Amino acid sequence: MNLNMKVKVYSKVNCMPCAFTKKWLEKHNVDYEYEEFDPKSGESYEQVRAQLMQFGFTSFPIVTLLDEDNNLVDSWHGFAPNKLTKLIK
Repeated sequence: MNLNMKVKVYSKVNCMPCAFTKKWLEKHNVDYEYEEFDPKSGESYEQVRAQLMQFGFTSFPIVTLLDEDNNLVDSWHGFAPNKLTKLIK
């Protein structure tokens, strides 16, 4: 992986695929940012969810890869070991 690439994971509380993604990244020593949302938080969660759905994401976690200028390089949703593996090659 390009050392200047940033990984960010958007998660929600009590999300098993989110926990699997976080555990995978930690096991493989991949640095990442993590932002967790709580569906019980009401309006703020609904705003985030609506925004993410505009980009075609329908479930958590959402993983984004950003270059050194914060341009989106790749993104996906769900626990995807096949895509995560590309981060360590």
